[in-house]
Amino acid sequence: MKFAIGTAQFKQSYGILKNNIQKKEIKKILSSKFKKIDFIDTALSYGNSKFYLRKHLNNKIKIITKIDKLISKDPINVSKEIEVKVIKNFQIFKNKQLYCLLFHDEYDAEWMRSKIVKKKILELKKKKYFKKIGVSC
Repeated sequence: MKFAIGTAQFKQSYGILKNNIQKKEIKKILSSKFKKIDFIDTALSYGNSKFYLRKHLNNKIKIITKIDKLISKDPINVSKEIEVKVIKNFQIFKNKQLYCLLFHDEYDAEWMRSKIVKKKILELKKKKYFKKIGVSC
């Protein structure tokens, strides 16, 4: 069985209860007590948590991250926007290959039907920015 930890509540209020998890608790979660964590789920929109994560993740934990809602309305600009967001995520985690890249908005996944966008995503995958692509719903 694989085990993933979502990080939306790391250092920011999120969810129904608007709870957040502070540094002390995050450190416990990522400590030796929880060595069986296989994946960390994060996103650029999750505030500063990703900067804390990159300092405390071991190399065995795979990173799943999300592309925030796309703003562009045409395939060429969407392709550029995706590339910028992918590279930003990649750099945040010190150029560690991302395990999986997800569209954070399920409607943005429709862009995969565009040959231009699909070509750009496959190009980024070939450059080893990420291994897998999907959608978060």
